[in-house]
Amino acid sequence: MRIVVGVVTVLALVACHARYRASSTAAPVIHLADCRGPARSLPDSLARRLPPRTGRMQPDDQWADLALTTPGGFAGVFYDSAHTPILQLAHPELADTAKAVLAKKLAFPVRRAVVRPARWDFAQLVDWFNYLYPRLSPGPSLADKDEALNRIRLAASSPAARDHLIQTLKAMDLPCDLVIVDPRDFTVSY
Repeated sequence: MRIVVGVVTVLALVACHARYRASSTAAPVIHLADCRGPARSLPDSLARRLPPRTGRMQPDDQWADLALTTPGGFAGVFYDSAHTPILQLAHPELADTAKAVLAKKLAFPVRRAVVRPARWDFAQLVDWFNYLYPRLSPGPSLADKDEALNRIRLAASSPAARDHLIQTLKAMDLPCDLVIVDPRDFTVSY
């Protein structure tokens, strides 16, 4: 079972970093609901309307479950540009307990990972993403629960599509600093 979890984790980490072609690289991301406030979970009245997580969306569903069952508010793992393993926690003060639990559940060097504080736990990101994404029409050309940025990251294929995406998001009651929109024009290929 550990081998299967390990293979799935590696594949998911690779898939989350699919190649894309962007028109420019200099512009900063656009923060939607760029304000100060708590990292608010999707309200129960909306969460009840979401289909249950099936486990088919890996590692996202597994990570959401870990966020709900692991002390520390698990927010994801990744390797930084220096190949250092990073563990993000919404409550980094619980890092020792979180590492002990996660080391048994993830095929990732959790015990030697550097802990970084996160605003959102992964269950919050998944729930908000699952609520928002079906309401974005036309859909963004790139949509991700970005564990490194600890935000929902969206992009569009053209400036007009990006403007429409931003206007749609601004009309929603989003919590502070949950969604970022990449200003580049994306064409994603796998």
